[in-house]
Amino acid sequence: MEIIFPIKIILTIAWLALGFWVIATDIFYRKITNPQVGFTLILGLASLLLLVMELQFYTGAIVLGVGYILWHLGVCGAGDVKLLAAMSCFVPTEILFDFLFVVSLIGFVVGVVVIVLHLLRKRDRSVPYGVAIVTSFWVFFIPIIFQKSII
Repeated sequence: MEIIFPIKIILTIAWLALGFWVIATDIFYRKITNPQVGFTLILGLASLLLLVMELQFYTGAIVLGVGYILWHLGVCGAGDVKLLAAMSCFVPTEILFDFLFVVSLIGFVVGVVVIVLHLLRKRDRSVPYGVAIVTSFWVFFIPIIFQKSII
């Protein structure tokens, strides 16, 4: 067992805690706040430093640009765009399209659940897309934590 193994556990717990916070506020309030996106960036940068990984700044910038257009067209919320852009900075480019594809698949499932709930109980029809973004990030990033060596 590596001596630094507890650091990997702490990083994983931190990502899970942050993710559950984002998911809860998105489900109950349909909001992803700037502090949540800020904590995502801070935790992501700390993870990259500890795991000796490269920041995918351009990827995040492209996602933010495309997301801005989608937000302007009313397709998605600004918080969703900022969160997806922030998390995209920490997903290696070779798996970015897989990450985005899984986000869309999970988002589709969440969307179907929202539509069914709306039909049954006349609930809000907006989709808490943070659920899909965070879940997909966990699927792709948490295994990386345990594959990489720490400084």
